Amino acid sequence: MVPTTGAFRVRAAWAVARHLAAGLLAVSVVVVAGVWLGHRLDPTWGRRHAGLRRALPFPLPALAVRVGGSSLSARDFAGRPWILELRFPGCGADDADVSARIGEAAARVRARTGRELGWWTAVVGGLSGSANARGDARRVTPLDPAALADVAAELGLAESARAAADGFLDARHWLFAVDAAGWVRGAAEISGGDGWRAFTDRLVAAAASPLPAPPPPREPAAARALRLVAFQAVDEDGRAVSARDFAGHPLVIDFIFTRCMGPCPMITARLAALRRMVPDPAVRFLSFSVDPDHDTPPVLRAYAARWGAPDLRWRLLAADAATVQAVARGLGELVARPAGGPILHSDHFTLVDAAGFVRARAPSSQVQALAAQLASGAAPRPGEAASGARLFASLGCAGCHADRALAPPLGGLPGRPVRLAGGRTVAANDRYLRESITSPSDAVVDGFRPTMPSYGGLLSDREVGALVDYLKSL
Repeated sequence: MVPTTGAFRVRAAWAVARHLAAGLLAVSVVVVAGVWLGHRLDPTWGRRHAGLRRALPFPLPALAVRVGGSSLSARDFAGRPWILELRFPGCGADDADVSARIGEAAARVRARTGRELGWWTAVVGGLSGSANARGDARRVTPLDPAALADVAAELGLAESARAAADGFLDARHWLFAVDAAGWVRGAAEISGGDGWRAFTDRLVAAAASPLPAPPPPREPAAARALRLVAFQAVDEDGRAVSARDFAGHPLVIDFIFTRCMGPCPMITARLAALRRMVPDPAVRFLSFSVDPDHDTPPVLRAYAARWGAPDLRWRLLAADAATVQAVARGLGELVARPAGGPILHSDHFTLVDAAGFVRARAPSSQVQALAAQLASGAAPRPGEAASGARLFASLGCAGCHADRALAPPLGGLPGRPVRLAGGRTVAANDRYLRESITSPSDAVVDGFRPTMPSYGGLLSDREVGALVDYLKSL
């Protein structure tokens, strides 16, 4: 029986469809296998845009850094496998997530090889205090952008090196697997979460079978010391000042600008609290403006006046953008202004000793720890500044509350209904006033940003009560 023309066409169409499907499946298998194999053989495969320009493995370059009196180099990790972590400004890494991942990798290395994993994090800017205090397995070292650019160039990260050297943000986050002999066995740019499994495989391989010792790396030109560089500026009164004017004084340095509606008011408020906790007349507090075109001496003088009674130890400094950039880099801090973008700067306080070297860098939120490092026992004596008016002035409360764009006005506040963010309304009674001082983020007034620092732990119960009494008198 001869099939009809219609039946023949249907069978032919099915045959073509089956062959086409089989071909597509075969191509898919080949592509998936190629991607899988590429990532297994090289964690950076397919990520040329990330900027790695060295073939694995390669000998680790000589790396060393010095911050104040402490130093760290790659030799400190000799004899064990370890991870070198580079965080470029802007990568936005969640340290808890990174720690969990590396903790899992360390457990895998330990289970497979019996070896303990070292970990060195090099970062522009600081990490949380908990990250800096994680035992011997991890070392966290701040690098200035120029030093990080040198390290990146040695490791073959050409694009990231150029960005760091030019003071621009580079939102990348690299990990390098180093074996006990000093060979870089694996690398992964994990900002997007790619290549993690392949990277941990390389870690295990590096721990299980280190390569023969490579040739000795050349010594670095110099181990950089973070310090205050020479500068010329003018203060809020228009007087010319230079780094020499502060020689022999311990310094606390921050970076702000007066038009800032973000972190700057909180940084300045915390600096006011720190100045009060450290009455030592030898200490100087320097606030560099990162907006020199706007922040002229008269503008800086008006800004300082908003923050309470004059403190001759606090100087607000204006200098050209190149000078501010050089000062920030010397201290290991970030100051950048991408073309057409917002001003970016760290929220740290940097502690510089009398010889000009950086001794500590920490987020401005760590006021108590910074005060303890500056002057043991320098906190106000019990009962000191019991007057609410004096406390209000010395803490610079008017710096924000006198500006309706930054904080709600305080006149006539007690007893009034207050609408909070989220829609809840509360009465401004004594309890609310106390909580708004000790835990301000729990009671943010509707329409305002949570820019007020917490004074819980910084003020005694008596001092909080004095402030509440003063607020009720306004």
